[in-house]
Amino acid sequence: MNRMPASRTVALALTVSTIAIALSAPSVLAEEPVTLKGHKRDVLSVAFSPDGKLLASGSTDATIKLWDVAEKKEVATLEGHKGAVQTLDFSPDGKRLCSGEMYNAAKLWDVAERKEIATLEHGASVRAVAFSPDGKWIATAGNEQIVRLWDVEGKAIELKGHKHELRGLAFSPTGETLACSDDGGQVILWDVAGAKPGATLPCDKDGTYAVAWSPDGKTLATGGTDATVKFWDVAAGKEIAKWKGGDPVNALAFSPDGKTLAVATRDDTLVLLDGVTGKEAGTLKGHDRPIVAVAFSPDGKTLASGSMDMTVKLWPGTR
Repeated sequence: MNRMPASRTVALALTVSTIAIALSAPSVLAEEPVTLKGHKRDVLSVAFSPDGKLLASGSTDATIKLWDVAEKKEVATLEGHKGAVQTLDFSPDGKRLCSGEMYNAAKLWDVAERKEIATLEHGASVRAVAFSPDGKWIATAGNEQIVRLWDVEGKAIELKGHKHELRGLAFSPTGETLACSDDGGQVILWDVAGAKPGATLPCDKDGTYAVAWSPDGKTLATGGTDATVKFWDVAAGKEIAKWKGGDPVNALAFSPDGKTLAVATRDDTLVLLDGVTGKEAGTLKGHDRPIVAVAFSPDGKTLASGSMDMTVKLWPGTR
């Protein structure tokens, strides 16, 4: 990986989402992040509330912590899971939080009241959850090889077609399509209204761990065990760009403007890619163990990362 020579300086006053695009070559971005400490074990998941005021983090310590983003402090700890909290997502109105755990369950939480309101039972570990953009559906997936679409009454539609354990979930911006990745390296694009499989993308020889839609819904980014991020033209069903790293890809997140893709790999560095070309544009160093989760704030000014070093880091949007 290329690094910026010590003699070279770059004066920028940009959001994190545009820092990467402004640099002419890959470089280490030296801005110090804010570190949030409180979890007792690995941080496996992070998610911003829709208004950007709260950040939720889930951990192997079986807790969810809510952080005040402006004040950079913990405001609540949600307890009730029996095992590692592997995935999180806020509802579009910010009133509910869904979490998935290692021991066969997803839970719904009332954010304002800080309390559990429902448990969605599964037959195996829940690795991914996602609210649809209209809030009508909650998608869950994990080791059962089944995608479930839960309605507001807690009834589930089962989507069957994967042959391997499931890893990543993401609704398209319109909510019409649900992308789901598996340990076999495939991504199935599910037709939500018809509850049936659409196109299948052969993303990886082995496991595809992460999927992320561009804000315009035209591109899907995927990453997994082969240490490669691929950009797919969804309409055409073809690969249009690719970035090759040195470690398996754990998580992906597009900035709200689509100009940057943040990549969490199985080391201690975040990689920033050009969201269109896929070219590496910078790195963020600060964790000292593998990074497992990543999320942009809704305004694109902050990037959050969760790591096996038991911390969450908030990367500031200006230099």
